[in-house]
Amino acid sequence: MITINDLRPELLSFNSHPLVCGIREKYNTPSFFEMIDKTRSETAHSAFISWMLKGQGISETTADTPLYLFLSVLAKRSLQQETTTPLMNPVVRDAILSRKINISNVETETEKCVRELAELAYDSYDPKTDADKCNYLSQIIATVADRVDIVAKCDVENCGGIKHLILVIENKIDSSEGSDKTKTTARQKGMIMPIEYTSRCQTQRYYEASCHKNTSDTVVIYVFLTPKATESDFASIHSNRATLKHDGKIAQSDNYININYQDILNGVIDNALLLQEGSITKRTRNFIEEYKNEITYPHIDNPKTHTNIAYPQINGIENLWKRFRFLFHCIAYSTVSNKGCIVAEDGSDTIYYTTYQGSKVSNIPASLQHLFTRGGKPTKTTSIDNFCNVLSQNNAKVQQINSDMLLSVGLSDLLTDFADENLEILSTIIGVVKFSSSKYADEASELFSVLMSNARDNTKYFVSYKGITLTPKPVSKSEVAYLIFKEWAKENNANVGRMRDAFPVTINPYYVSGKYFLHLFYSYSPSNNYNFDGNDSKFGNNVPYTGNWDFYHDNQHEYNGVTNLKMWRKDAFDSLINYVKNTMPTYGNNLSIVDTLGNVVL
Repeated sequence: MITINDLRPELLSFNSHPLVCGIREKYNTPSFFEMIDKTRSETAHSAFISWMLKGQGISETTADTPLYLFLSVLAKRSLQQETTTPLMNPVVRDAILSRKINISNVETETEKCVRELAELAYDSYDPKTDADKCNYLSQIIATVADRVDIVAKCDVENCGGIKHLILVIENKIDSSEGSDKTKTTARQKGMIMPIEYTSRCQTQRYYEASCHKNTSDTVVIYVFLTPKATESDFASIHSNRATLKHDGKIAQSDNYININYQDILNGVIDNALLLQEGSITKRTRNFIEEYKNEITYPHIDNPKTHTNIAYPQINGIENLWKRFRFLFHCIAYSTVSNKGCIVAEDGSDTIYYTTYQGSKVSNIPASLQHLFTRGGKPTKTTSIDNFCNVLSQNNAKVQQINSDMLLSVGLSDLLTDFADENLEILSTIIGVVKFSSSKYADEASELFSVLMSNARDNTKYFVSYKGITLTPKPVSKSEVAYLIFKEWAKENNANVGRMRDAFPVTINPYYVSGKYFLHLFYSYSPSNNYNFDGNDSKFGNNVPYTGNWDFYHDNQHEYNGVTNLKMWRKDAFDSLINYVKNTMPTYGNNLSIVDTLGNVVL
């Protein structure tokens, strides 16, 4: 069983693993969307998908055009997600599944006006027998200026009486679906949109505006596309629909087929790239390959968008996960406080991982729950001490992983630095396991959320003071904070007490205990003890440095009682910068802090 003491050789083995080297090579060059700052742009992604579905540069005689591949994805998801009401016309779906469908005259458009779709729908109704519906559509045609992200139209044969297909696609990358049309957008002055329309959310509005009569020769298929939903989300859609809607992972309207960008990658892009020379032009292949690189590139520059849009299929990824599983947990839990992981290995060499927060284990593995009972029934929760004791009594080898333990053996700094430098690779490996593994998906998802917390920010900076560059290479937020304190202390010949008085700002509101930057300043003694050298109103006299806050001592970043910070939470860094700006204008004017993209922070 690998232990914490084995981690240094484990890092060496990980760095030299051929699969890891291949992933690292992939990220040496940024994607095209990243170069033009469009990595999370819904309009940019919609434009590419619209172009790809059109099939430009792909022979119409090929068996698998992008639109046919896309329809196959929709057929699969519709079978998985529908209840009593079909999400796809059964005749059309069977024609797709049997491959007898013949598709021609493909047209695609982005930002398509809803009123134009309503005009097409209007023609399928009889003004005499469907007067109410026609009146409703007439009002939409006259007043609505909503736009659908992507609309694809084509003619079809061998689908019974169906002659035309229309795909209405709502694309969401980071944004959420609008709840209702609160602002009136009138096509004609003085006209007001019908309340039946304005009171609906986006997907409901678009469905009502473009739905054709059942007897029409045109079938409309409604699609909700987002990277937020996972395979497990789709598997639980019938039992968890309300929560998935709340989280923006599926459409608010139950008439939509829900898909993710992983479906686009696996079902359309990868299969289109299998087309032989003669069926696809080199130019089109290059465009599609570049887009594949784009959506599988781990965008970690923005703390709100750490997750990939899609994850590549990597042969051997699960074996890599199993080989370095312990290392991944150690790296992740070195970056957070108050959370940890317990690893247990029983006599059959089965390894169990369970996480904890505070003093509680909240997810005892199902196969171990029989060992833990409350009132005679198995329980999923217990205390950390009880969990470890019970497993030890059952001859299991038990290890705990958390930031304090890693700090105590001198590995915390090493692992957090490794996380900083290898976050793209780690996010890809764990993300692929999260999306593709049936056995390890839940564990990888938990680990991913720890490592790639929305508050974790990896941006680096150049720092100058009074025109003198302090950082020949870009440095992390923790080092920027250290330099802010250090230069102020030098400028003011300040002792520890004065430094605490000068920086009373809170680290950030997340911490219910109310941690402050002033608690970073310790007196130093040759015996390496770091204590408060005066009274502290919150924590008392001479409070020792215990290593379990989000800061730590670092011999390379020490000056007059100043210590380094972990600073994973971006709002902690922002609160310090804002404090210097607002309360130390003279000092702040002499500081220059610029990120690696040239953005001026101070």
